[in-house]
Amino acid sequence: ESTRFILICNQLTKIIDPLISRCGKYTFLPVSYQNMMNMMTKIFIKEKYNDLELPDEVYKYIYTYTKGDMRKTISLFQRLCYSTDIHKITVDKISEIIGDIPAHILKELLTLLTQDISNNSVIEITRKTNELILNGYNSLEVINHIFTYYLNSNFNDDIKAHIFRKASEIDSKLNNDCSDMVQLNNLFLFMHSLFNGYVVTEKNNPYTVTTYFDETLELLQ
Repeated sequence: ESTRFILICNQLTKIIDPLISRCGKYTFLPVSYQNMMNMMTKIFIKEKYNDLELPDEVYKYIYTYTKGDMRKTISLFQRLCYSTDIHKITVDKISEIIGDIPAHILKELLTLLTQDISNNSVIEITRKTNELILNGYNSLEVINHIFTYYLNSNFNDDIKAHIFRKASEIDSKLNNDCSDMVQLNNLFLFMHSLFNGYVVTEKNNPYTVTTYFDETLELLQ
């Protein structure tokens, strides 16, 4: 006599208002690490993986990657079961399968961004950006790594605010099909200028930028 639909999403704003007004909204927070462990243990038992014992570092790495999204966690484990021997899974293997950015590449990039500004430094940053794109790394994941790194760093809050504002702007453009190469390079060169005491401001004309010296070097100390 009646039909009910359940719409599940991560971003409510992606659903049009006429549908939202006809639904009851229920918001669920990300699951905790322990709850993720408990749920995956139940799934492994039902899937006949009773003898599976994974190191804590594997679970912690996956939880960091999925950010408590249980659906994403289950999907990732399905991929791992299909693509490799789940009993021999390691953090490095998971990183390779999901296309995560190796720590040494991220460290090289962050080192480049804090070098003294010069023609060579700009060329090296552009080359590193091109390398990330050609190696198939997800641009949005690059931004997430940068966000997480600086969020937990000891930089001044004003510096963080500049970085996060620019990162959110680039994130929005990437989600709207802008060029990965152009947008990532834009972000990196902005940060490079910021760490050298300059802030890039865009005028109404999107093809014109001006730079002015700011007292940001004091904020870095």
